[in-house]
Amino acid sequence: QAQYNTVLQLQNRGCAICGRPPRRLKLNVDHDHNGPRGQVRGLLCMRCNRGLGWFGDKPHLLRIAALYLEGTRYYPEATD
Repeated sequence: QAQYNTVLQLQNRGCAICGRPPRRLKLNVDHDHNGPRGQVRGLLCMRCNRGLGWFGDKPHLLRIAALYLEGTRYYPEATD
């Protein structure tokens, strides 16, 4: 609990991604699933935590999704 409270304070009492403070539930402890076992990345709200999960913790897919949302056409299979 002390570690959770420390990280929460470092994140200005909100989600590490969107900044929203927890409502009814505590923020989720996000772990790096590809790195050292048990490595905590930060605290996330349920929405952001699920979003990362849907993208399989793959940063390149999140970058492509951001480009898509910004209206940039990106077709990786069409690049050299």
